[in-house]
Amino acid sequence: MSGVLKTGPVLTPPTGVGVQGLLVLLHGFGADGDDLRPLGPLLQQQVPGLAVVCPDAPNATLMGYGRQWFSDAGWTFHDPAGMAVAHEALMQTVTDLCQRLALSPERVVLAGFSQGGMQVAYSLTQWPTPLAGAMVLAGALTPTAQAGLAAVATAARPPLWVAHGEDDAVVPVTAGQALAAALTQAGYGVTWHPVARAGHTTLFGPQVLGAMGVFLRRVLG
Repeated sequence: MSGVLKTGPVLTPPTGVGVQGLLVLLHGFGADGDDLRPLGPLLQQQVPGLAVVCPDAPNATLMGYGRQWFSDAGWTFHDPAGMAVAHEALMQTVTDLCQRLALSPERVVLAGFSQGGMQVAYSLTQWPTPLAGAMVLAGALTPTAQAGLAAVATAARPPLWVAHGEDDAVVPVTAGQALAAALTQAGYGVTWHPVARAGHTTLFGPQVLGAMGVFLRRVLG
């Protein structure tokens, strides 16, 4: 499925506060945009002028519930065609939102959790214009994203923040470390943020939300 993603409501700043930046949050495998939407107001409290959108992934999973950015491919998550389709839909959605909010792409931060983080890492290698920044939480670098790193233009490498729970039993912390190392080697400015005593679904505590706010304020000025 291609085209524009279903976004649900765009969380805009309070009345009288202009939109200064857009955070696009991609959910994990088997969830949908509602899963991460509660993070929006918590981040907006820290970042004045921030708009937040949490789109649904383009495809339903085969489990009978939830959405996926691309096929799990037998839990290998190696689906180059699916990642490309999701990227095109994400890029068109962001383009439309920028027009709607009167923002340039340089004011957009992409963020993703778990499979959403895998999609963000891939989309970074394909995005045609510079972004403000990107965040990958409990994610990993897929072979498809790894293959695209060499072709990324220097000007299109935004600051990147990578967080991972040290007790993650779903996507091990070593996967996050490998992602951060590969993107650093590829020329990205990467901030690595391991979180002690945090698992996969318990990552979004006060420490991580506070660090997300710090990163957003830095890249959005």
